[in-house]
Parts: sequence; structure tokens; C-alpha cells
Amino acid sequence: MDGSLGHFKATLARRKERQEKNRSRFDQGKNSYTTKQSKTEYKIPEVSDKELEKIKFII
Repeated sequence: MDGSLGHFKATLARRKERQEKNRSRFDQGKNSYTTKQSKTEYKIPEVSDKELEKIKFII
């Protein structure tokens, strides 16, 4: 029984250390998943009305 109690206490200590480590990681006030503030631009070629009708027909 002595080993079991010691093992249990060590497990609790490791769990507490892990929780403190994870808490300090997220308590910094910064979000590591940030996005750019600039808008994405796409270069789409312009199509004439005749070509557009042809594309619509194919689809």
C-alpha cells in the first residue's frame, strides 16, 4: 500500500504541474491563431458576353 499512495501523490503532482504549464501558456493574453488584416485579392480574367454564354453552356 505504501507504493500505491506514493504513486498517487506523484500522479497528482504531475497533473498539477501540467495544468499550471498549460494555464500559463494561454494566460499571456495573446492568441496564437491570428489572421492577416489585409483582404485577399484574386486575379480573375474578364470574359466577354459571348464567351460567358459558351462557358454556361459547357457547365
